[in-house]
Amino acid sequence: MTNTATAPLSSLTVSMLKTWARRNKDLAMTVCKAKAFAEVERERVDAYVAVVFAGFGFKDEDGNAIPDARRLYLCEDDAACAAFYAACDVAHRANGWTGEEGHCPALTAENLQIQAENLLLASLGEFVGVDDGDFSRSLEMRAKALNIALGVCLAK
Repeated sequence: MTNTATAPLSSLTVSMLKTWARRNKDLAMTVCKAKAFAEVERERVDAYVAVVFAGFGFKDEDGNAIPDARRLYLCEDDAACAAFYAACDVAHRANGWTGEEGHCPALTAENLQIQAENLLLASLGEFVGVDDGDFSRSLEMRAKALNIALGVCLAK
C-alpha cells in the first residue's frame, strides 16, 4: 500500500497509476475474497437463523407477524428478543462458529470485508491525494471508488 504519489491529482500519470495498481493488487484480491466469503457466509447463516426465527412467532406493536430476523427491530418484546439471540448463539456454535459468543459469523465476515475495502480506499485516497473519507460520503460514491480501485488493480 505504499504511495507512489503525493503530488496533486492533476500531476498523476498513467505510469504512476500502474505502479499503484501493481502494489495494491494483493489487497484488491483480498477485498474480492472477503466479499465472496461474506456473501456465502451470510447465505449460510441466514438459512439456519431463519429456522430459529420461525420458532418464535415475533409480532410488531400492531400484532402483525415480523417476517424475518432483519426486521426484529420492530419487536418490542425485549425478553423474546434476548431469547432469540441466545438461541442464535447456540445455532452458531452448532454450525461451526468458534468466534466470540454474542457475535454473528455473517456480521463478522461482513465486517472483515469492510475493513479490507477501507484499506484499499485509504490507499487510493493517499495515492490521489484526497481523504479516504471523501469516498464514503455516500454508499454510491463508496461503491464507485471501490469499483474503480478494484478495476485498476485487477486489470491485466
